[in-house]
Amino acid sequence: MREEVFKTHNRLGETTVPDIVSEMRKSTNPWVCMKVTFAYPNRPARLGTLVSMVLKEAGAKSRTDEGKILFSPVRR
Repeated sequence: MREEVFKTHNRLGETTVPDIVSEMRKSTNPWVCMKVTFAYPNRPARLGTLVSMVLKEAGAKSRTDEGKILFSPVRR
């Protein structure tokens, strides 16, 4: 899952967590497909929480632009 988050984020460039989640929903990775099928309450979205935690743990830098939090891709 972590590698899929990084791969998606690097492909999109500087973007928001909801944009990364939206792209991950299109993935054919079996682990991502399984995670997407879980129906959690949307407070906050569990996949979004996973993405934001992975980015923060990896040291992704964030900035706020027009009320949106944008994350820069992590150099690995």
